[in-house]
Amino acid sequence: MFSSGKFFVLAGLSLLSVLTFLNKNTLASFLLLLVLLSYFLLMVLNKRQLDLLILLPLIVLLLGYFQDKKFEALAAPNQRSPIYVIRPDKVTLKDDFFYGEATSAEQTVTLQLKPTPQMRRMVAAGLPFLVKINQFKAELITEATNIGEFNLREFYKRKRIKYALTLTKYLIAKKQVTLSDRIIQFRARLRQWLSQLPENLRFFSGELFLGENLGTGEHNLVDDFRNIGIIHLLSLSGMHVLLYTQVVTFLFNLCKINQRVKYASLVLLLLVVCIIGDFQAGLVRASLAYVVSILAKLSKKRIGTLDQFGIVALIHQLLMPQLFLNVGAQLSYLMVLGLKIMPRMGSVGQSARLNMLITPILLFNFFELNILTIFYNFLAIPLFNFIILPVTVGVVICGALMPGLIPPAEQILSILSGGVSFLGRVGLGNVVFGQLAQVITFSVTFLLISWLIFWSEQAKRRFCLYTGLILLALNILLNLFPINGQVTFIDVGQGDSILLTTPINRKTVLIDTGGRLNFGGTKPRRSNFEKVSLPFLKSQGITHIDAVFLSHQDADHIGDLADLLENFTVNKLYFGIGMQANPSFQRKIRPFLKQVKLIPVQAGDQLLIGTITIDVLHPSIAGLGTNEDSVALKVSIGRKKWLFTGDLDIAGEQKIIRQTADIQADFLKLGHHGSKTSTDESFLLAVNPRVAFISAGRNNRYHHPHQETLDKLQTYDIRSLNTAECGMINWYFNPFGLNWLNYYLK
Repeated sequence: MFSSGKFFVLAGLSLLSVLTFLNKNTLASFLLLLVLLSYFLLMVLNKRQLDLLILLPLIVLLLGYFQDKKFEALAAPNQRSPIYVIRPDKVTLKDDFFYGEATSAEQTVTLQLKPTPQMRRMVAAGLPFLVKINQFKAELITEATNIGEFNLREFYKRKRIKYALTLTKYLIAKKQVTLSDRIIQFRARLRQWLSQLPENLRFFSGELFLGENLGTGEHNLVDDFRNIGIIHLLSLSGMHVLLYTQVVTFLFNLCKINQRVKYASLVLLLLVVCIIGDFQAGLVRASLAYVVSILAKLSKKRIGTLDQFGIVALIHQLLMPQLFLNVGAQLSYLMVLGLKIMPRMGSVGQSARLNMLITPILLFNFFELNILTIFYNFLAIPLFNFIILPVTVGVVICGALMPGLIPPAEQILSILSGGVSFLGRVGLGNVVFGQLAQVITFSVTFLLISWLIFWSEQAKRRFCLYTGLILLALNILLNLFPINGQVTFIDVGQGDSILLTTPINRKTVLIDTGGRLNFGGTKPRRSNFEKVSLPFLKSQGITHIDAVFLSHQDADHIGDLADLLENFTVNKLYFGIGMQANPSFQRKIRPFLKQVKLIPVQAGDQLLIGTITIDVLHPSIAGLGTNEDSVALKVSIGRKKWLFTGDLDIAGEQKIIRQTADIQADFLKLGHHGSKTSTDESFLLAVNPRVAFISAGRNNRYHHPHQETLDKLQTYDIRSLNTAECGMINWYFNPFGLNWLNYYLK
């Protein structure tokens, strides 16, 4: 069927088939299967020889299908499978905290437990060991519940991990040592030693040798590399494989070792390197490419560049059918493909075209780009190749024997990483464009690949480029000037955060920021806002907030205010009259007094923000921002009326009934997360909502919403939606009078 480039096309079909299936696109999977079956039928009817290689995409698709079905069928661990193997290089052990991965005969899980002195010794030894579970709690890995949020469940699904276990009683024992255990021990010992290095050496050596971030500080340097568009420098990839193979080849040639022995040794070396590098996609790709080139050389068969690339991609997909659900794998293969099909040109032109090629993938996953990326790469690549990489490799190889190298090396890396941190934090060149639609991402990527393939054919080249850029621009314009407005209940757990936007000339209003309630525990490295609200807002293409309303001073409502003000321009900050006298609120807002306008509000005030009309119904007297002082807002948006009451109690609701002539609303956000201390029957009758919304955390300690509240809603036939069950809840509307409800967990 295919001549030159056959394997490249087959790899593309395999990729497309797996992506369509794993993204639950049944129609697309059916059409691809139909294409493959049609090929077989045509070959039979025409009595032509079948090219059985066409079966490879089907095999990849079936492997992905059966792996997915097997994964979905995994049951929660029980006492019939209590013995697990723990790899010390896959655990985090700090103070009284142990977290890691463990594998039984049935499945791999994550483990969390309180380590014993014996376990600490086993981890320090570096060899895999056994743990016999006597008592544990099993839960599904946490899933994303908001648009734009990192999906931990999908991340672990690619590692075939479905459940998280918390152990309370267990026994540990040694296991029989194998050759692979010795390699794991080497990786664990290396990891332990690298973890003891100073901050910057620890970070770079972990990324470049193990493929993991060993940093322990509050600030994540990986984010800074990503923000300025040079994250690819930290990937384990072809550069490392080239370095290893060149050094070993030089030594073997020096010793005049037989060619076949040399190649066999190099293949074994690359296998060990892949194990140490935790089989990172770029590292495996480069190793497979080297092996394929060796086999081609030994068999004396000429294989084209694209076919070699295709063979590598096919083998990799056969080994890991879900490979291309990993953004690292997508970028690694796409950049290598770009280099292979790109015509010869200067380094600046090459860098510009590579950055354009990966733009759709970056926008789909991270929602923003740095428009100065080419400039940053121009500066960073020489520094990385001639300073960071040699210094890091030198310390890892010689540091144990020559510890005097470590302080000056750390000082050099500290200066360079300090520059990256500064640029990453300042965000110079960073532009938020919002998330691309999946179909646009696929289409534009395909067109840009075609643009490079047809470089010598001007008409085709221009068509591919212009069509791709038009699709990209249209998607970005719709992100920045959306046709739909929305009222969105962000799932911030046990707390409130509600976004209101208008169509076209978008105005944005945020009611509360959410925040984590801390009951004496340690403060997390990243706030709820950074993990949930920030990526959601960026995915929508939102870069500033016109108005923020703070209902009252509780941490679950305004605890993340500082994170919001650090990341977004906020025009005006509204709060209940008197709350400015609250010392806790004063501390929160003091660093931002010069950048945001503070406006107290009280009952009777009316505000107009774009086409959003906001009437303040409470408080009527000054307070300190307690639950009883909660700001209550009646909002007209999208031809519907909404009522938001913060944590207002029944007494406050009664006051609103007495002081306000008309509080009827189509939609009601229940007060105090559905607590029985709010939502009086008379208040429900006065509001008479069609739908009531509840913002509450899963399995929260307060048992919100209370059954008494739910019974009232049922009595008056009011539909209720709860973020604890639905995840993020979106109500969309457009200028044409259409509106609809949608929620993340369908």
